[in-house]
Amino acid sequence: MEFPNLMHHCFKVFSDLNRVRKLLAGGLDPNHQTYGGTTPFHWACMNPAPNIEVVRCLIQAGADINLENHMGYTPLHFAVIQRKRLVVKEFIGQGALINAQNYLGMSALHFAVTDFALFGTPILDRTHLDIWIVKKLLKPQYIDCDLINSNGDTPLMLSVRDYHIESVVQLLRSKANPNICNKDFQTPLHVAFSHPPSDIEIELLICGANIYAVDRHGITPLDILMNFTLDDENEEWIHKPVVDRLAEDIYPDYFVEILYLVQKWNLCEILEMTICSRKRGKGTELTNIATLLSKIDIIHLISKHLIREDIFCLIVAFSNMRIPKSLQDVQERSYYFAFNLE
Repeated sequence: MEFPNLMHHCFKVFSDLNRVRKLLAGGLDPNHQTYGGTTPFHWACMNPAPNIEVVRCLIQAGADINLENHMGYTPLHFAVIQRKRLVVKEFIGQGALINAQNYLGMSALHFAVTDFALFGTPILDRTHLDIWIVKKLLKPQYIDCDLINSNGDTPLMLSVRDYHIESVVQLLRSKANPNICNKDFQTPLHVAFSHPPSDIEIELLICGANIYAVDRHGITPLDILMNFTLDDENEEWIHKPVVDRLAEDIYPDYFVEILYLVQKWNLCEILEMTICSRKRGKGTELTNIATLLSKIDIIHLISKHLIREDIFCLIVAFSNMRIPKSLQDVQERSYYFAFNLE
């Protein structure tokens, strides 16, 4: 029987609980490997139809929930690919190997965050992210969020590439590393800044993504950011985590260079947000000043009369963060930077 016909036949068989029971009674081995190492249990799990009772019946008959086919796919892989919630829940409860990878290094978590064509469906019929499955896979403490596939991509990288903010947030909450690079030495932040602006970049930056990581072509996320046309509405939100990290003096060697790549009006927008946040407090001198400044056209006033370094110092002053001693030489750093540019 040709593979497409075999596939549809198996899908039909393993959607029918009574038929499966008869086959088992007649001696069917749920772990018998045939074409490509595929077992009856694999067919049941890759079946797009809801068939949790068939799956449970095969498990009771001795089906191995971790048995791989010849390409390294496990029953859990197929269940995740088909977005079969009840089957995924059953496998996790049965202790399935969540971190198992196929011949391309793809784990269940990789499949959960990836868009791709379903087995046995037209090529244009693609899956959509099911955040319930992502959360379910992330729940066990032994899940490895940072497994890489044959391209060096982590689940986080695939989530960023497919523009899935929900899975990005869940992975970062589960301590996924935002600085793991793929075979091209690209990090998730490289990919995020190549897309139109979104909350993904902010989530990555807040969780410690390195804006100065260098890819195979010598390009950093910061290079991409500064060469990408951002819309006015989102630009200050992209830059704020960068400015916050500058205020922590994380990049002392590149401090002034990075500061001068941020537009002056963006710094003013960030200052306005910082002041508006501070004025909600009570009883401090800075709070009173913030309340006063918020009542005037601060963007026009500051952008007209202050330089970048002064605006940055105001941002730091109105922030609740602890100011590093190294930031006391901001003006001195700026002087040498300007001198070296001439």
